[in-house]
Amino acid sequence: EHPTNNIKDKQTRQQNNRRMFRLFCKKEDDLSKLRKAEAEMIEYAKKFGDRDSDSYEIKAEDVRIPAKVLPLRRGKKLKKDLHMHHVKVTSLKDDDCDSSKEDIPIVILHGYMNGALYFYRNVVSLSNHFHTVYSVDTLGMGLSSRKPGLLKKVGRSVQATEKFFVEALEAWRKANGIEKFILAGHSIGGYLGVPYA
Repeated sequence: EHPTNNIKDKQTRQQNNRRMFRLFCKKEDDLSKLRKAEAEMIEYAKKFGDRDSDSYEIKAEDVRIPAKVLPLRRGKKLKKDLHMHHVKVTSLKDDDCDSSKEDIPIVILHGYMNGALYFYRNVVSLSNHFHTVYSVDTLGMGLSSRKPGLLKKVGRSVQATEKFFVEALEAWRKANGIEKFILAGHSIGGYLGVPYA
């Protein structure tokens, strides 16, 4: 066997490995796995909250976030709009609409490196007190848009990063037609509630 054949074989294997690695890293496949896991978690979440499953609806939705509303560093642009994902629990039955429930929805934000169903044990329970509960995936986490290098396009200050996430949440609010809401959060989700308010 000629030594250059081994080198060519090795180079071909390396190229194939790189190609396979890029294919493996494609977000569509990862996202489909996450969506399947989320659907299973939604079914599991229904076991919590002491509610008749016919009295509420729980569903996952994506909302478009226009790239133009996000504050980026001068000269930086996004080629496409992003999306923010959320899980929504809505009370259905008229007899379930007791006056002690808040008409204003509650929006809950997860902590760092989590997602909307971090609150799987809480979303149905909260719907005992609120007609509508939203649990939102912040950009870059959960099933919201994940763009490699996205935060490199945001200013490097704490204030610029806060503004990026606040403006994304505000665009999400407008896209959902929510006039007013109660905001709760865990970890960085709670932190982001302060500059949002």
